[in-house]
Amino acid sequence: MGISLVRIDYAPYGQPRLTRILVAERSLSLSKEHYIYVRAIGMIHFQVNIGKIPAIAFAGLSSQNAVVITITHAAFGSNSLIDPRALGLAKAFQLDAIIVKELQAKFGA
Repeated sequence: MGISLVRIDYAPYGQPRLTRILVAERSLSLSKEHYIYVRAIGMIHFQVNIGKIPAIAFAGLSSQNAVVITITHAAFGSNSLIDPRALGLAKAFQLDAIIVKELQAKFGA
């Protein structure tokens, strides 16, 4: 069916790879125990264990070979041109709007 289930072991202050559906077995970041959330494909995100003990999560991935999507391509290499002022890319990355336009040109936007 194109979905893989995995167990993720979070070392203290550790960060795993990309996930689509995540169930927190212990408290993760701002999540509560047994909290479930879904992320859209290509949405920039990460999980990190900010605790002092290991944490465990179970995730459903969109395929058996989950990939890494780099922030630069997701933010600056979009097929549709993203106006740096409209979405606040310049402010979010603390860059001048001219720099954002140059990055978009380099990453194919």
